[in-house]
Order: sequence, then C-alpha cells, then structure tokens
Amino acid sequence: GIGVEDNFFALGGHSLRAIRLGAEIKKDTGLNAPLVLIFKYPTIAGLAEHLWQYQNIFHVEGIRYNPGAAQTLFAFPPFVGLGIAYQSFAALTPETTWYCFDFLDDDNRLEIYYRQIKQEQPEGPYCLFGYSAGGALAFDMARYLESKGEQVSDIILGDSVHHLEATYFNFHQFFFENAENVENDLNTKQRFLLLQNEIFYRQSEQRMNKYHQLLNEYRLDKRIRANIHQMEAERANANKYDHSKVSHDWSATTSGEFTVYRSKGEHPNMFDPPHLEPNMTQMNEILRQIAQKQRNGAEIRMAQDIHFGVRHNTAQQIMESKNEEQPLYLGLGHDDGSLMEAASISDAEAALQHIVAENQALYTEILRLLQQKELLLQTHKIDKRTVGK
Repeated sequence: GIGVEDNFFALGGHSLRAIRLGAEIKKDTGLNAPLVLIFKYPTIAGLAEHLWQYQNIFHVEGIRYNPGAAQTLFAFPPFVGLGIAYQSFAALTPETTWYCFDFLDDDNRLEIYYRQIKQEQPEGPYCLFGYSAGGALAFDMARYLESKGEQVSDIILGDSVHHLEATYFNFHQFFFENAENVENDLNTKQRFLLLQNEIFYRQSEQRMNKYHQLLNEYRLDKRIRANIHQMEAERANANKYDHSKVSHDWSATTSGEFTVYRSKGEHPNMFDPPHLEPNMTQMNEILRQIAQKQRNGAEIRMAQDIHFGVRHNTAQQIMESKNEEQPLYLGLGHDDGSLMEAASISDAEAALQHIVAENQALYTEILRLLQQKELLLQTHKIDKRTVGK
C-alpha cells in the first residue's frame, strides 16, 4: 500500500496529475492545495502538516526546476496560466535553473514577480522567457524591471504576439476545440481530462479570461533595451487563424537586437513531442549565446572599472602646466579606490599586464578603452594635453 511518507512523484506523479490532485483535495476538503505546495511537500505527511499555511496563497510563489544551475531563466506562463507547463522544458535544459511563475489575478502582479526575482537572483542582468501569451507578460516584466533600474539582457519568446487591436476569446469555445483535438496527442488529451474536473475548469476559466483581458490592454508605447529572441512556429495552417489583429514582429519594441529563429511545429504543439526536443536544442543554443555575452559584458564592465589616475596634482592642473618636463605619475585604479603608483607609461603598462596577465582578452579591451580616451600608448610617451578628456 501507499504510506504517508511515500513520495507522490516517485510513485509516478507528474505536473498534470499534481493539478488533478490539488483539485481533488479542494473538492473533498474545501482546502486549497496549490501546486507549489505539492512540489515542496510531495508526501501525505508533508501536505497534512503544511496545507493550512496556504489557504490564502494560491499559486503566488513560483516553481523552481534545476536549482543551483549556473544560469537562471525566469519563465512566464503560457495562456493556460500555469508555470508547471515548463516542466518538460526544464528537463531538457539541465544547465539552466527555471523559475516559473503562474499568472496572478492581481493588479500588483509585476511587483510580486519582482520581489521573487530579486530574492532568487539579487543582481542582473536578467533573462526572461515566455511561450505564447507568456511572451507578452515577460515583455511587460522587462519594462517593469528596467523602470526599477534593473538590467534585462534578453527575452526569449516562444512564438509570441503582441495585440494590434483587441481580440475576442471565449473559454467555452476553447474548451470544445480541445475536445475536438483530444485524440491528436497525449498532452492535449491530459489537458482535456483535467478541464473535465469542475474545480479546475472554473479556475482555468477565471484565470484565462483575466489573462486575455490583460493582453488586450497592453500598450507597447515604450521600448525596452533588452535583446528579443523570437522562436517562430511554422505557419502550415496560417489561413485557419486571423492574424490581422496581432503581430509576431517585436523589432519596434526594443532598442536592442531582435532575432527570429525558425522553429519546428505549429504554435499549439511546437513544445509537444516530436517538436519539443529539437526546439529545446535550439533554445539551449540561444541560452548558451546569452550566457557568453553576459560573461563578456562582465569582463568589459571590469575593464571600465579600471582607470588611470594622476598622482601629481589633478589632470586639469597638468594640462595647464607649462613645464613639459614635469614628471607625470599615473596610477592603476583598484576596486577599493586606491592607486598603484607608476612613474611612467611603461611602468603603468607593466602593472596593468601583471594584474590581468591571466585574462588576455580583458587586457586587450582595457587598452582599447584607453585609446578611445586618447591616452595614446605610443613608444611609451603621452601628450599631456589629452589627459583627463
């Protein structure tokens, strides 16, 4: 038999069954059993001990997959509104921690997301993701983060659109379209079976109607600085859908780069088998390139923090000095604000090479920055009139 300490997932449970379990607990006991609770405490004993703590919190806290990985991705839910939709995504990206949000029916949702992002990753740059409707929510979150002075380096979109005009959504029609396609694939069948649960049906209807309302209200009148990567689905049945009120082109919404990638499958099934694996391989490569750029950016910022200072008087005083033979003392700046004295350009170069000897790329970048500032390192001489520009 099953004991109170047996693990739900070890017994064959998965995200869709966890949804059903939460609905059954609500039906039989009247108590909310949010998915985050089932993932945190996947035993009968654990649920019994902590269930009471979550009666006023429903899907507010995000779900974390692959904790402790080198890279973190903050994922915003597709139209169904549940972050657990990304469980299969995370399984194919083990080098990335996925922090997955549910859609919150709360006007303060962006601030709630923001606090969790800062707790999970105190400093940027941040990388965001959203499939379908989640892409628009990720974009809105990027704007909010930038308004707080945070840096968002990249947003990855899973075939996301932004609305040019208000669109129509009928949940009951959506439900029956799922019923018509129920034999097409296993995931659709499982979703349909869940929607047959009255509690889950009502919760989904409320969540998706609010989500659609929010998508219609978005105004993209303010650009962001983050790069945007659009994983675009195939359009084999493009005539089936009216795309006149939405756009897949996000190029005008960012001052950064906008890149389009041709992905496998049509929009509804691009992240279902057999398209899931090749599309996640593509996404892994995008994440790898983002991580590399972030590392390069960190090196450049480090280089910019290293500066040349003047020990003898100020730069302005030296520029005004008429004594061309006056010795020029340069110092290499350290993080603590102190200066390493150097009596000549050659000494300064030697000190610089010593500090960054283990990072030739950084040294090259520092020299390039120096040349941009007109500190011309030519035959170890310097034109004093250019110091301080």
